[in-house]
Amino acid sequence: MREIEYRGWDSHNKRWVYGLLLMDAKGHYRIQYDPRRFSVIVDPDSIGEYTGIKDENDKKIYEGDTCEVVKMYPTYGKYFQTDDAYSAERIICVCSFIDGAFRIRRKYLNRRGEEKFEEGSIKKCKVIGNIYENPELLKTE
Repeated sequence: MREIEYRGWDSHNKRWVYGLLLMDAKGHYRIQYDPRRFSVIVDPDSIGEYTGIKDENDKKIYEGDTCEVVKMYPTYGKYFQTDDAYSAERIICVCSFIDGAFRIRRKYLNRRGEEKFEEGSIKKCKVIGNIYENPELLKTE
């Protein structure tokens, strides 16, 4: 069973808090970061669920994280693919919850904004920021 954890931005103390997601009687979203009872109100737009996956540096990947991934593409010869014929591309993606699953996507790739990744095509994944603190990572030239 995977660990259930949420992350949210505590705008009062200007920090990320991690823990259980709650809603109080006034409709505010809170993160309970201490098992005894301590919780703080968080910005609802910043809330992200832990995916259950860690990056290559053992850092937890949350919904809304911006990741740099290395995608491998097969390189074909004239008529067939050779064993070591792969080329790599570094791309910036965002972790999102789409159609009941955590997926990584890049907004500027196509009209739907989704990248299709075949199993085994991602060789490296590193968290480099998130869409709340680092929106400039998603800008195209």
